[in-house]
Parts: sequence; C-alpha cells; structure tokens
Amino acid sequence: MTLVTLSPADFFALDDFMYFQQDRLDDTVTEQEINSIIDITAMPGKLHILDTPCGYGRHSKSLMQRGHQVTGIDLSPRFIDQAQTYPPGQQGTFILGEMDTQVGEALFDLVLILFNSFGYYPHPRNVNFLERCALQLKPSGKIVIDTINGATLQTSGFMQPVVIGKGEESLRIEKQIADIQYEEGINLHYTITSQRKTQTTRTALDVVFYRPEELDAILKRSGFRQTTFYSGLLGEKSWDPQSKKMVLVAQK
Repeated sequence: MTLVTLSPADFFALDDFMYFQQDRLDDTVTEQEINSIIDITAMPGKLHILDTPCGYGRHSKSLMQRGHQVTGIDLSPRFIDQAQTYPPGQQGTFILGEMDTQVGEALFDLVLILFNSFGYYPHPRNVNFLERCALQLKPSGKIVIDTINGATLQTSGFMQPVVIGKGEESLRIEKQIADIQYEEGINLHYTITSQRKTQTTRTALDVVFYRPEELDAILKRSGFRQTTFYSGLLGEKSWDPQSKKMVLVAQK
C-alpha cells in the first residue's frame, strides 16, 4: 500500500485522528467533561462560550443543549460541517479557521481549549494565542485549558508509542523530544501513521507542552489571574502535581 505524507493541516482535515478516537468519546464521556467544566468554572446563567478548536462539536453541542450560546472554530471543513448539524432554536456559530483566529473583543464569558489542543504552534504563537483569548473575553471572563502536564512527560508513560486499533486498521502515534526547544515548555516531535483500508498516511508535527508554573506565568503575562489547577475532567479532579493530565481555569 502506498504511503502518503501529509501536512498536519491536511491530516486533521482528513479526519483519520477522530476516526480512531470517536469510539471512546461517547455522549457519556462528553457529558462528564461538561459537568466538570461547569463545576470548576462556577459561572451561573447562560454564557457566550468560545470553543476552539471545536472539532466536530461534541462539547459545543452539549453546551448549546444547556442553553448556552457557542462559537466554535476549527481548521477541518469536515468537522465544521458536522458541528453545524444541530436542532433549530439552539445558538451556535461555527467558523472555519485556525484555533487562534480572533473573532472580536470582549465577546465571551468563557473560552475552552480542550482535548489536549493547546501547544500546536511554536511557543511565541502559543503565547499570542492566549493573549488573543484574553482580548476576546469580557472582564472577569474565564479560560479552561485541558492539556498534558509538561512536568510529568518523562514519568507518566506519555512518551510511550500509542497504537489504536479498529479492526484491521490502526493509528500509531510516536513521540520524541524535538530538536528545536524554547525558553518555556517542552517541544515534542510527533510522527502519526494512519493505516486505513484505502491508504496509509503519515504526518509529522511538533507540540509544546508546558509545566504548571510555566503556563501559570504565561497566563499572567497574557492578562489572566487566579489560575487554579486540576488533574483532569474525568474522575478525581483534585490537583496532583504528578498527574499526567492538567486542567486549569484562569480568570481575566
């Protein structure tokens, strides 16, 4: 079978990554994650929420069903098409674009960056992304970042190769420390190989993961305050510095 090398944008637009992940991201998991977000943000009333990147809209749709107004941004045309399929009467706007696209200023009560989606740009652009998030939030608005704890990359098993099988098809994810490093964060080089019935594709990309104190400092420089850390959106949420996952809430 021919191996096709894809850019990261083309790979994610192809939808292979979510094809292998969707079986474990059912409605029960989504509702548990949304319940946790509501709990840790403690923001009453109906909110205007920015979900970026929104993927195919699993979090956005759950929030819309609860009466919130949601704006979602994603780079994948296929995901945006899926996200736009929601019942009449719910408030949703979905935009095709990079996750750091700025929609406006002081528009949102809450910004969500979920599913380990932060860090996909070089470090300076990651910082700029958070600055744009702060600009788009109303005074006292909040941001939730659901990511991997950069302090435990080497000890949590995160660096081990991951293979997700689906019948005769498979997705293999390999990680190593990248050659290029920044003054903050740990830059990892990913190689992702997707073997489908029709073709095998491979893409390479870098992702920066941050230690808690680094992300806290970046958020404060970007206009946020009162950062609170949690160990995930599923199961035990109390912060453990040795946790593999890291979820934080920061207020503007």
